[in-house]
Amino acid sequence: MKNSNPGWDRIDEIMWYHRFRNVTEFSRHIGLKRPDKLYQIKRCRNNISFALADMICEKFPQISKGWLLCGEGEMLKKEVFETAVEPISLWQSGTVR
Repeated sequence: MKNSNPGWDRIDEIMWYHRFRNVTEFSRHIGLKRPDKLYQIKRCRNNISFALADMICEKFPQISKGWLLCGEGEMLKKEVFETAVEPISLWQSGTVR
């Protein structure tokens, strides 16, 4: 049965995007000593708190806090899309002569 907690689905998407192997590794990276808070969200017992969202967005500033908390908009902030997609001309960079 698929987890029906959208908060967990968003955390899981961040973990997949940043290639964390498991919840414990991710929890340590964001500053939690133990993954209990994340497992509570996964089990649909809690939602993502503002404090947890702050911890995640502090480590990953490209993540939209509105998306993380409410699912609104895109996971990555617009500035990330603009810089990631902007092509660099090889002629302008001087690489090709």
